[in-house]
Amino acid sequence: MALLVSACGFTEQRKIIIVNENADVDGSFVISSVIGQRLRQQSSGIVLVCCCQSLKFYEACGRKLGYNLSMSINKQSLLPIEALRVFNDLSSTSILDDLYEEIHAKVKDLQSNGMKNISIIIDDLTFFANLTCSEKQLITLGMRLHELANENEHLSLIMKIGLADLHQHVTNNLEDLADVTVTIEKLKSGEFRDVDGKLVIKKMKSENGIIMVENERILLYHVGDHNVKLMAPGENGLKI
Repeated sequence: MALLVSACGFTEQRKIIIVNENADVDGSFVISSVIGQRLRQQSSGIVLVCCCQSLKFYEACGRKLGYNLSMSINKQSLLPIEALRVFNDLSSTSILDDLYEEIHAKVKDLQSNGMKNISIIIDDLTFFANLTCSEKQLITLGMRLHELANENEHLSLIMKIGLADLHQHVTNNLEDLADVTVTIEKLKSGEFRDVDGKLVIKKMKSENGIIMVENERILLYHVGDHNVKLMAPGENGLKI
């Protein structure tokens, strides 16, 4: 897990991270790994918005990856928002506004509890398109959360965009806000026993107001029960 979060730039001082999950791949392993990495930071807190996966799913992942999500919830260092339970009965005109207010309130709660390094993690922004929210509304929420993160020095934002290749308008707009983008893709050459797909990792920088790619890296990956193997194309895997 440590190598995965390091390779993706999650250990660096990067405030905005966009994870693009293309069709026919599952990027939950990236979200589970970054949750574990953030919980290990000193005085850290997380607002976790569970959309495509349940809180119990991440609790099970934590047991496999070596962190205890239930303990963090009991200590009030992780504050979950389960979207289907909280927002299923709301109209699309208010659901994302209410979600933003809920996230903002939980960030304030963590700050009041003395948490200095706070992360907002949304495990699938485009989940809300299934609740009839428009792509414009999704982009607006992303921009509001980006502003919130920039207003707070020790607040970072990690958002996964499900079916990113099918929601290209959302992806293009939110990538412009990112310090790091991680795109999870299926291999175009077919399916292999030891490779599930590839990660395209781009670290961004701004020069004269223009967003540019500072560094780009491609890694192959294979997800096991208790670990993830990363491989540079043509090289042997590294066990995490």
